[in-house]
Amino acid sequence: MRFAFFLALSTLLTVTACDDGDTTPVETPPADPYACDGNADFTLYQPLVSPAFDPAQGGLLIPGGDSYVVHTTQLVNDPTQMELFLQLMGGISEQLAQTEGLIAVSLGGSEACGYSRTLAIWADEASMYKFVGSGAHAEAMGQTLVVSSSGRVTHWTATADEVNALTWDVAKSRIAEVETSPLYQR
Repeated sequence: MRFAFFLALSTLLTVTACDDGDTTPVETPPADPYACDGNADFTLYQPLVSPAFDPAQGGLLIPGGDSYVVHTTQLVNDPTQMELFLQLMGGISEQLAQTEGLIAVSLGGSEACGYSRTLAIWADEASMYKFVGSGAHAEAMGQTLVVSSSGRVTHWTATADEVNALTWDVAKSRIAEVETSPLYQR
């Protein structure tokens, strides 16, 4: 699968931060970086569709196991670092396209709030962690504090039925329960 175009599009469209409806970039992130309601202008850049998964056809299209891992992230982009962010995302998208165990990935965001979001289905936790801790993704993690002002991530185990019923609303609900990553506690 080729995700580079969608990653680039999502980052280009999510370069501003939320400031009471004003979409001009802000230097200092708000006390609660998630106070902005990104649902009003949530844009889906890459649907959760792959050769192994298609919601229109019932979800999982391959024989699978008893459980899967669902992973979602929410990043508050630093609008002054978008060029670096795009470079990092290019490498990550190439790595994703070659990653075993990835079933499907979806990308979305909120331009008004400056959010970039991911939603992915993995065959297992080992595949997810192998991706996270290696290659371009591991290199990009070293730049996290440069390209973003806040972020959070979560994952959970889901049955095939839960994966087949997976939506962005489910992912948003799950991540809303998660605190900002300790990485941002400076």
